[in-house]
Parts: sequence; C-alpha cells; structure tokens
Amino acid sequence: EPLSNWTASVGEDVAAVGAIALVFAHPWWALGLLLGTLLVLALVVGVTVRWLWRRVRRLRLRPGVA
Repeated sequence: EPLSNWTASVGEDVAAVGAIALVFAHPWWALGLLLGTLLVLALVVGVTVRWLWRRVRRLRLRPGVA
C-alpha cells in the first residue's frame, strides 16, 4: 500500500505541474480542457442523480413494501 500511495501522490504532482505548464503555454487549450472536463462531470452527475431518483421512486412504488 505505501507504494500505491506514493505513486498516486507523484502522479498528482505531475498532473498539477503539467496543468500549470499548459496554462502558461496554451491558455486557450487549458480553458477548453477545463470546460470539457466540467461538462463531462456535470453529465455524469446528472445521469447518476437521475438513476438514483428512478431507483428510489421504483422502490417506493412497490406494492406491499412498507
């Protein structure tokens, strides 16, 4: 486990430095990447919330379940 934690930490550091380098070298690309990531995140959250809502509603509508 310590090796996986170390690897994850180094990976996060590399991603952060890479993101900062991208912002300074190609700010429009960085903005596009950020907006694309936020769009995908919003879609995933929306689909998950809709799935959970349908699941809860289906459980509530079951006959004979208190």
